[in-house]
Amino acid sequence: MYTLVRSKDDVTSLKVQVSKNISSLAERIKNQDTHILLGDSLQTLDWSDAFRILIEGLDCQQAYRNLILNSAHNINEDCQPAVAIYLSTLQHLLGNPNISIVDFEDSIKKFYLQSREKRVSSRIIINSWKRSINNDVLWDHKDTIIEACKLAGAMGSIRIRRTTAKNASIEVRDGLKINCHLSQAFKAEVGQIRDIPNATIVVFDGMIMEVSEIHRILTDSNEKKISVAIFASGYSSEVEKTLSVNWKSGKLRVIPFVMEDKLDDINQVRDICEPLSVLPISKDTGRILSAIDIEEERSVEKIRISKDAESVIVTPCEGQLVSIIKMRNDIAIKLKNANVDDVRDILKKRLTKFSSRMITVSIPCKKSEEGIIQDRVGSFFKFISQCAFQGVYNTKVVEGVFPLLHNKKLPDIMPAASVVRAINRAISDVKTISNIGCVISLDNKE
Repeated sequence: MYTLVRSKDDVTSLKVQVSKNISSLAERIKNQDTHILLGDSLQTLDWSDAFRILIEGLDCQQAYRNLILNSAHNINEDCQPAVAIYLSTLQHLLGNPNISIVDFEDSIKKFYLQSREKRVSSRIIINSWKRSINNDVLWDHKDTIIEACKLAGAMGSIRIRRTTAKNASIEVRDGLKINCHLSQAFKAEVGQIRDIPNATIVVFDGMIMEVSEIHRILTDSNEKKISVAIFASGYSSEVEKTLSVNWKSGKLRVIPFVMEDKLDDINQVRDICEPLSVLPISKDTGRILSAIDIEEERSVEKIRISKDAESVIVTPCEGQLVSIIKMRNDIAIKLKNANVDDVRDILKKRLTKFSSRMITVSIPCKKSEEGIIQDRVGSFFKFISQCAFQGVYNTKVVEGVFPLLHNKKLPDIMPAASVVRAINRAISDVKTISNIGCVISLDNKE
């Protein structure tokens, strides 16, 4: 083993190599020469898979690689097609060392001022996405996917499910959003939980301090194999420990959720109980937690915990769905008649809780294809929402400032804020790379 120190011209050469490597990867995407094997299906990757391609194909000095992958990951999480904008900016600046970063930043600022983001119709956004499709299954069922996105709306979510039927289908389920999180100590012991099917709902207006208060719930859950979701303002460490130990042992499924106590959630107990036809345990109702029979409590079809673990979406049973729609309409009327801004803000946030919709799209595909189709449909759904919310930049206008890497399969419009974020991140990374004066390598690998 030996140490190799590179500086000055060698470092400049390494930067140029990064630029050439990015250009090479872009050429492979253009020529549809990047693939992934899913089961017995060979999937061609495109710009929506740029981050996957980078992980496998970015061959450069480790410090540069880590920096680029970190930025690409963050941009990919925000807007997958914007990774192409980031890489184009990076390649342009690294491949042309004589370009002044200050002058380039000035030209970008002028671009932002002169090419202000514009609002476009959903039809234009959808057509832009359709032109970037590079998957036979997505192309064959694009109309069904587009219809599903329209049904989901801004507050909904879409799930892809494989089907053996010949035709694709759409299932719509309205739900209720609850701002809450798993008890921290419980989560630390058990880990993240995603779905809880057929859960009985218990709402306690207060903090649960003693295990004796939930002893009957624990016993019934164990003996009758009933999943229970408890919503309360907090739990003692003893209660949290008891629930986590029993969960890990598999004896029972009682999950402690902590309700948020912000101003926006001042009606939290009512907004959970009324639409789900649940009677809370509180001083006002006179009910005692230790005396309830969980077989007599209301249950829901499923509780789904969000990815950020800051809320849950409750899929109601049929009778509860009517109550959710009624409360949504009532709040919408109050919002329409409200004149005070603070009141309107609270009502808007309450309304979003009753506007959660789960769309399940059943698509004929191979089991191995299900994941990548879910990923691309999710990207499209997010793309529509971002374009509608942020406004858009035309990619041809962007190319007037610096060349894009083979933009044939890129959408011809992109969310404005995502474009700005990608360009600014690339400029920042080039500055960081430029400040690296020497590179120390071990062995003969860089």
